[in-house]
Amino acid sequence: MNKINLPPLNATLLKVKGSTVDFLRYMINDIEYISFNTSDRGAPEPMQNALLGLRFITDNNTRLVMINHKRPEGLFAKLEGRFEYIEETLDSEDIVIEFFISNNTIVTDLNNIDNNCNG
Repeated sequence: MNKINLPPLNATLLKVKGSTVDFLRYMINDIEYISFNTSDRGAPEPMQNALLGLRFITDNNTRLVMINHKRPEGLFAKLEGRFEYIEETLDSEDIVIEFFISNNTIVTDLNNIDNNCNG
């Protein structure tokens, strides 16, 4: 059973300026989820879309779910200390990462993060 809440069929499309994939919005147990899938995209699109999506996380009631073809190691390095995450591998072998903030997370401006993929 998945520990990460994947988008349900009734998720709504969310317009995200600058994105190269569709973003979806849905609510589960009073938590707002923003989700996107870059499993069929190559670098630098996963990182670019993740940085756009992470801007929606402003409190511990909002989470970003990223579906990707592999672990985004370069993204993890750039976000160290800024967001926490959990991850799992789907049956398709795609990786799902759920980003969130907690009391220990340092929320900072993402505009100063280079969106080039180096890893």
